[in-house]
Amino acid sequence: MKFNRKKFFDGFRSRIDSTIEQEQVSGLEFILSQMDGDPFWKHIPQIAYALATVGWETAWSFQPVEEGYYLGSKTRVKAFQKGLRYSPYFGRGYVQLTWKANYQLAKDKLGIDFVNKPQLALEKELAYRILTYGMHQGWFTKKKLSDYINGSKTDYKGARRIINGTDKAGMIAGYARSFEQILNDSKIPTAVPAKHTPAKFTETKAEQLPAIEPPPETFTETTPAPVIEVQQISATPTEPQGDAPKEDTLIKIGNKFNALYTAAGASIIALLTFLTSTPLGIAISIIAAVALIGIVYMAITTIRATKKENREHAERLEREKWEANLKVERERQAFELTKLSMQSTMRQDLNSVTIASPPPTELAHSDSESEAVTA
Repeated sequence: MKFNRKKFFDGFRSRIDSTIEQEQVSGLEFILSQMDGDPFWKHIPQIAYALATVGWETAWSFQPVEEGYYLGSKTRVKAFQKGLRYSPYFGRGYVQLTWKANYQLAKDKLGIDFVNKPQLALEKELAYRILTYGMHQGWFTKKKLSDYINGSKTDYKGARRIINGTDKAGMIAGYARSFEQILNDSKIPTAVPAKHTPAKFTETKAEQLPAIEPPPETFTETTPAPVIEVQQISATPTEPQGDAPKEDTLIKIGNKFNALYTAAGASIIALLTFLTSTPLGIAISIIAAVALIGIVYMAITTIRATKKENREHAERLEREKWEANLKVERERQAFELTKLSMQSTMRQDLNSVTIASPPPTELAHSDSESEAVTA
């Protein structure tokens, strides 16, 4: 069911709120757009009562709100909500979903965890689903919208029992009647499909059809396309050819002097130990040995790291070279394939010849033959 928006909001200004603001317009627009085509909302009185309920429960903002939001500052709102005995399951959404049991019911029905995330009830799409299913299926008080508003009766005042007993029932019923008039005035009539008239069938006789001459006999000579051989290229790089990259000069020097450092250190330690038998001499020997071992270790570590870096650099250069060669070879083969394909196409076009059969000719009779036949 669709409604003319201009007529709807003109009626809203004249019957409910002449100072309507953009927040109210966007809220009503969203709800009406969701109801368009929704099979739950097919009757204007039910739509009217739903809009009146949403308007009252949201302080006429027509937006999903939290209970106590009208207090202004966030500090006051949070303090108010914290003091509620059913916190954190206080009122939220279009119909102020309240109490943990109702949040659990919404979770079970919609498959969305409103219990651990109750703030989800403030999302427009979810708030609309809670409004629709809750009113039509009797989530809140076991009372359904169809119990009070259906094809045979319209009890706006009694319908308040599906939300909150009889609280403000008469006032909300008055707003529902206003919405009913607005909706009736702005309803867009359903277009009646035009009656289809089948076209008359006229039979065409065979003698009315034009004669069709058979096409001339043709034949086409074709030349088979040449077979193109493509050289396969390995998809994985081969081992680099040639000698391995030469080591850095520092590596060579380090390799030569590693043993020398070790031998010199051992000799110094042995000499100091032999010459000095005092505790001071022993301590000096130990310190010298530790220092020498540290120097040797640092030299060996540096040399090994340099060797590894040079080896990786050489391998990277070799792989880049291989990839560049592979790319060039593939481009060359693609060019050859394109060239051969074009040559084959041109050859077929040149060799395709269409020969038409000559038209039949009548034999001419000579005058003498005609005279002979006449005689």
